[in-house]
Amino acid sequence: MIHWQAHDFDHPFGPDYVQRTFTVGGSLYNVAFTKIHTLAELKAWHADPTQISPALTVMPANSVGCVMFDKITPDYNNNFQHVMELSGLQAVKVIRSVARAVYDHYTVCKSALYMWVAAKDTARRRKRDLTEIYDAILGFNHKTATCIPLTTSVNHLCTDRRGYAIITSYV
Repeated sequence: MIHWQAHDFDHPFGPDYVQRTFTVGGSLYNVAFTKIHTLAELKAWHADPTQISPALTVMPANSVGCVMFDKITPDYNNNFQHVMELSGLQAVKVIRSVARAVYDHYTVCKSALYMWVAAKDTARRRKRDLTEIYDAILGFNHKTATCIPLTTSVNHLCTDRRGYAIITSYV
């Protein structure tokens, strides 16, 4: 069972940062959205807006959000290395919870674009790289049809090709 915290989103660090925490299988997870105001800020997040088609040369009127996701552990310090392998049903619940948070944020904020970078597993603790998982969720591997409707998804962004974007109809 998925348990949401009392508030759907909270903003402990100001209005440009909102987050949602949820529990799956006794573990606490966090999905956060940071509002990006300029192309320079977007590039600072290692995202190249010219790699998106059509290329972003000006910021959309609606917001751009960078998405961050992690498991919260006692040594949590936003290093985005905590989510390791999850069993079948737990993985589905976590993925659905993150997708629901993105959808709920989109419904309220009408963001033009969501971007994120797949964290590297430098310790090689995962059996599958996050890029494989994100490619499957977004339907890039042609084995699944789980693309988010009415949006365009882009993969292999950023200099290390670990970046992703969901482009909405509000661009």
